[in-house]
Amino acid sequence: MTVKPLRESLGPVHVSKVPLIFVEDAERKFLFDAIQTIPCIKREAEWALQWIADEKSAFGERLVAFAAVEEIVPGSFTSFWMKKRGLMPGLIFLNELISRDEGMHTDFPCLLFTPLRRHSHPDTVRCTITKAATIEQEFLTVH
Repeated sequence: MTVKPLRESLGPVHVSKVPLIFVEDAERKFLFDAIQTIPCIKREAEWALQWIADEKSAFGERLVAFAAVEEIVPGSFTSFWMKKRGLMPGLIFLNELISRDEGMHTDFPCLLFTPLRRHSHPDTVRCTITKAATIEQEFLTVH
């Protein structure tokens, strides 16, 4: 069983919920164009895409990067902050459903990484995770 078809089918489901949250066309367009219009989101996307195109890094290193993209980069901390304060319960519920799916995307590379015979060096893993966290920190402090 491959996960890619499942993952590709979930993306449009998540995106289809955006019109339910943002009514104005201009705001919706701004969010859909965020990779081109918001510099820190562009950096997040470029960082993720570099790992997709990377043919030189070991498989384990790429798994760590993909897990970081799924778990660190989405910045779901904002949802936890809003939930704690009782703000926007409908949006929080939608985000919880999406987070559940994203969690599966994180679990998969972790499950693949565990049985590898050659694990990445801990410094390499630390560097990858730190870079993902730094990129996400920029997003969280700018927006």
